[in-house]
Amino acid sequence: MTDLSLAIDTSGAVSYVALRKASGEVVELDSSSSGRHEGLAGQVAELFQRTGLSYSEISRGVLGSGPGAFTGLRIGYSFMQGLAAAVGFPVAEISSLEAFARGLVGSAPTICILRDARRDELFAQFFGVDGGTLRVLSEPK
Repeated sequence: MTDLSLAIDTSGAVSYVALRKASGEVVELDSSSSGRHEGLAGQVAELFQRTGLSYSEISRGVLGSGPGAFTGLRIGYSFMQGLAAAVGFPVAEISSLEAFARGLVGSAPTICILRDARRDELFAQFFGVDGGTLRVLSEPK
């Protein structure tokens, strides 16, 4: 097995999938054109087709755990659990808000992630950055 990570986040209106190769290269896709999670398996298959890699090379899975829409989360969890059982790799969860914040480390000492929770509400969480290390300052609200 190579050092290949598969990441999936279906907590929002758009689903995100990414492969991180041992070299650090990241290949990603989102469902912004379709806006539907039902095409998750097709998105993942397209990633593997683009990279020429195979499912058997996955060494770990990373799953966005929300907060988010129940149905979207259920789709992501079900897909990842089924694939992990079939291929035999461990799965780690990360807060979807924290995952977005990690992409902004270095941009400011304090980061606030806001995400649509529908029905005129937002999910919000604050993070601090100390020397390049992300710290959770509040729980998701």
